[in-house]
Parts: sequence; structure tokens; C-alpha cells
Amino acid sequence: MRRRRFLLVAVAALSGALLVGAAISSRAMATAPVVPEASDVQLHGSYGSMTVSWRPPATASFDHVTIWEVIDDGTPFVVYRGTGTSATFTGIDNSKDYLLHVVVFTKDGLLSAGTNVELSPDTFLFAPEDGLLVPAPPRLTWAAVPGARFYNVQLYQNGEKLFSSWPRVRHLQLRGAWRFGGHRRALHPGRIHWYVWPAFGTRADPQYGKPLGASAFIVPGSACKASLQSETC
Repeated sequence: MRRRRFLLVAVAALSGALLVGAAISSRAMATAPVVPEASDVQLHGSYGSMTVSWRPPATASFDHVTIWEVIDDGTPFVVYRGTGTSATFTGIDNSKDYLLHVVVFTKDGLLSAGTNVELSPDTFLFAPEDGLLVPAPPRLTWAAVPGARFYNVQLYQNGEKLFSSWPRVRHLQLRGAWRFGGHRRALHPGRIHWYVWPAFGTRADPQYGKPLGASAFIVPGSACKASLQSETC
């Protein structure tokens, strides 16, 4: 996930600003009290929303919990501040990666190192697993979305759209070769990205929701060469 490589820089800058707003001597840092973390921090997702839950530390110095979301460029911004034990965020895009940083603050203004939780874009796209090498055209499977009457599945490779289908069930068996957009298509070697959208209307008026998720599988060269000629690799 792209956000992980930005987290240490973002949190280091954030912690420095919040602790003292200036440089801290190494001696002061070494003698500073350790702030206990929140325990049992978990992030649960559903279509269009996610909920993070935790248990505050059982210490007299506990004041509140602050949660930052860290976006792709490393910028953290506050999405929650309070004394509760959970927070729900709605209107999310399940095809994106969400990285949350849960920090405990004391009454003296000190803060813990923080705990990271992440909701990945492939959470509700079950198979094949993200990054999996597939020896044959795979069967795509995903989570059901309440109220969805059918789904739109799309495949891309190197930014080019290869495929679109509208199954009524939450799975789709791919073939080795097909026609799309007036051209013959196939599972060429490399990474194939796939996306799923739920539709709540009719085929004439589909009323698509936000993406259910995004994932990718990798087709090896030997399997792809075979798939150009048949549905089995």
C-alpha cells in the first residue's frame, strides 16, 4: 500500500509539532514518560463505511484519543477527537486505501506513539487475492452489497480497459480470450486490475454506487501464451 511508506515521516513531523513545537533534546526524550497505547484497536469495514474501535488505557492521566487519517502524500489530518471507544466514518470509497493512526493523549499534553490500522481496497474482493499469480483464467468473487440488483465488473491493464460485464451474482468466471470494444482481447502477461461496482437500478437505469473495491492479479507469461489460444492455461 502506498500510504505505508509515508507514515513514519508524517507521524514524526506530527509528533514533534504536538509535543513541543520545537526541537527536543535527546536527554529529555530519553527521560519522558511512556504514554500507554489504546488496546484492542480494530478497523472493520462495510460497503461505504468503516468503524474503528479501541479500549482507552486504564490510567488516571488519560485525557482523550485522537485519530488521524494519513493520505497518499503523507499528510495527516484529524478525523476524530474524543473520549469514546469507537468512531464510524461514512461515505468512504472502498476502492481506496484508508490508513488511520490512533493516538492516546494525557492530561499533561503528552501523547503515545500511536497504533496503525488499515482498510485495504481489496477487502471485499475475495478472489483471487491481490497480487496472486494465476495459472489459468480466474474466477472473480466479491462480497454481496445489500440492495444491489447486479454488478459491473471491469478489467484494466496498463491503463487500458479490457473488459466489462454485468453479472447478477457475486462471482464471474473469466475466459482466456474474448471480444470487447470491437477488438479481440486476452489475458496478456502482467498485472490485471479489476474493479466492481454495485448497481441498484435496472439495466436501462443502473444507478451505480461507489466502487465496492479494487484488486489485481498477475498472469505469468507461460500461462498467458496458452490463454491466447484457449480458455485453459
